[in-house]
Amino acid sequence: MRYVDAYALTKDFLERMGQMYARRGMTVTALRFHWILTDEEVRQLLREEISEADEARNLWGYVGLQDAARAGIAALTPREADAAYQVLLVASDTTRVNTPIEHLLRRWCPDTELRAPLTGTQGAFDCSRAARTIGWHAGPDWRDHP
Repeated sequence: MRYVDAYALTKDFLERMGQMYARRGMTVTALRFHWILTDEEVRQLLREEISEADEARNLWGYVGLQDAARAGIAALTPREADAAYQVLLVASDTTRVNTPIEHLLRRWCPDTELRAPLTGTQGAFDCSRAARTIGWHAGPDWRDHP
């Protein structure tokens, strides 16, 4: 791994600690939350569009604050009991921008191999493992925020 900042380094360190505890008999579920979008950030997105370029590093992804909380609660009781250590991605099914994902990937990530078709505002992250392991699914799109 090539760390780009202290945040990435500490995430890796904490996941390795989780692996250590799992080897000693503890069940550990590590959640990799994408950008956690607060209600205030949702209101800001509804008022003004964010820059594609600024979000390219994050692949335009996010997870709503309430969805992140639900994942944390669900992780307390994993469904796959045969695995002592799990790493689960927690991200929304949609992007933080309105430009279609296929255009974004072509423009900002032209060498990326797509393993499944992505269209519209569909997010680029596969969270099916979180669905299988803890029963977590992303909630409503930020665009549907009241």
